[in-house]
Order: sequence, then structure tokens, then C-alpha cells
Amino acid sequence: MGAGQVEREHTEAIVLKGVDFSETSRIVTLITPDRGKMACMAKGVKRPKSPMAGVLDTFNRIDLVYTWKDTRQVQTLIEANVANGYAGIKGDLDKSSYGAFLLELALVVVHDNEPSEDFYIELIQALNQLDDWTGEVAVFGAWATLRLLSAAGFAPMLSTCSTCDKAIEANPGFAFESGIVCGACSADQRITVGEYKTLKALADYPARCPRIRNGRSIFGLLATYATSQLESPFRSVRVIRQLERESLG
Repeated sequence: MGAGQVEREHTEAIVLKGVDFSETSRIVTLITPDRGKMACMAKGVKRPKSPMAGVLDTFNRIDLVYTWKDTRQVQTLIEANVANGYAGIKGDLDKSSYGAFLLELALVVVHDNEPSEDFYIELIQALNQLDDWTGEVAVFGAWATLRLLSAAGFAPMLSTCSTCDKAIEANPGFAFESGIVCGACSADQRITVGEYKTLKALADYPARCPRIRNGRSIFGLLATYATSQLESPFRSVRVIRQLERESLG
């Protein structure tokens, strides 16, 4: 396709966020398998009788048709339909909070106009499972975070000490620049042997989240690791921590 040429394309996407552009239009940020992160103008979507009303809500998995032009940063949405609205996530405060972290992670690690099929597939699988999840949501959040970090090339080292490569025995720790460390190496945070075993168990199940418990500390560890690795604050983490404080209070 030549520079400046407009081409009509069809794909699927997850809606990561949306902002109002005018009284009738919104700009939505999507993650797609073939073009990575992409911004689209949805003209007239805020009109009461718009056929796309509710279609572009955050979390929705959609089928869409749009026009692509290399020289513009915001593409034009032509039509869209909901493939999965993830009602199970949207209707549960804990699920939607941890799910929001996964979407924020996608916003940070996925690049504009760069194929991201592997990451997209991992995100779809995570949202599909979270939608039906009946176990501890923090455990699922930790598992999904590991999967997405791995897909993006930011997985922490967990098999042996990330500093000296020795086996992990007593007094394990975690370094936010690399991953697990042994008792002899410097750590940003010491963790229990049980927490290390939980981390390993989550990493050893790539297809489905294992039904284990006590995931809050593990999710917190991985969220701090992601913040350090990506040099990005995550608003959803603050929301999750606030919900945790309220549940304990």
C-alpha cells in the first residue's frame, strides 16, 4: 500500500479504553492481532440511536471494519459488532479490577502498528478464563500477569537465582530487575518458601490457572515487578490495593 493510500480492513480487537472526542464521537484504543495497538475514531457513536452504542465499551471483544491510512495516527472505524462482552468480568468488581490491570499492561507493552498476535492470543485466553473464573481472583490475576509478561518478553526468572544461577533453597527473595534470587544474593524483597512455590506453580501452568490460594502477595510482587520493568505506574493496581484494604477493614 502506497503512502497516503486509504485501505479498508477487517479484523478483531479488544477495546482497551475510550475517550470522548466531541459531543457525538469517541476515540477508542484497541489491541488487534495484526496491527498491535491502534486508535480509531468512532464517529457518531454517542448518538442515542447509533448502531455502535455499547459496542465499544472497555473489555469488549469486537469484530470491526475500519479504514487504514499510513500517514494518520487515528484510523476511522466504519462498523463494529460485539463478539464477547465479558459480562462475568464487568459484573464483578474484583474481576473487573484485575482485568483492568491486564488491559493497562497491554496499553504499555504493545506498540502501535506492530503485529502482536502472540500477546493478543494470551490476552484473549486470560479474559475468557477470567470471565468464568470462580476461584480466588488475585491468584488468577497473578497467573495472567505472568502469562502476559512472558508473551511480551518481560518474564521474571524463576527457575534458579537470577543473579548467580544457583538453586533456590532457604530464604528466597525477589529482585525487581530480574526475578527470583537465592538467600545469598541481594533482594528487593524477601519472600517465603511457600510464596516461591506458588510463583513456580503459576508459571508451570501455561494453559489454565491452577486453583490455589493466597495470591494477593504474589500479585502484588508481580505488579511491582511490572511497574519496575516497564517504568510505568498502573492506576488499576492502586484500585486493587484500595479494595484489599477495604476488605480487611
